[in-house]
Amino acid sequence: MAGTARYAPPKPKQHWMRRPFFKFGLPFMLTVIGGSFWLRDFAQLRYTFRTKRTVTKEEMEKMIGMPMSGKKMDPHEELKKMEKEVETDYQMIRGPRPYEDGADTMTIIKAIKEQRQKERAEKRARQAAAEAEAAVQTTP
Repeated sequence: MAGTARYAPPKPKQHWMRRPFFKFGLPFMLTVIGGSFWLRDFAQLRYTFRTKRTVTKEEMEKMIGMPMSGKKMDPHEELKKMEKEVETDYQMIRGPRPYEDGADTMTIIKAIKEQRQKERAEKRARQAAAEAEAAVQTTP
């Protein structure tokens, strides 16, 4: 009996997992049946939104409470408007390093901000003057 081994029955988990049905067939069937339930929600969307109708311009104006402009937006014109608004008089300023104080950089930044605020105030004053002049010219 020295060379013979005793027969040991397979463990339950190993016994079932060795069968081809449980290894391949059952996962496949679960995927097919479970997938049909999972896809049911996506198929339901088609029928849910089939009854929805589009909103007309008048209805949208009522919903948001303000009139919508009938003018179509041209991306090239919008780009030109935005380019006019962009400030082109910027300066490249080297930022302070972690080991530097950075006070000189901050004074430069503050001076530039003050200068831009003054320019904006002057621009607003010119626009207000032009609007006032236009209002005076239109009134009889």
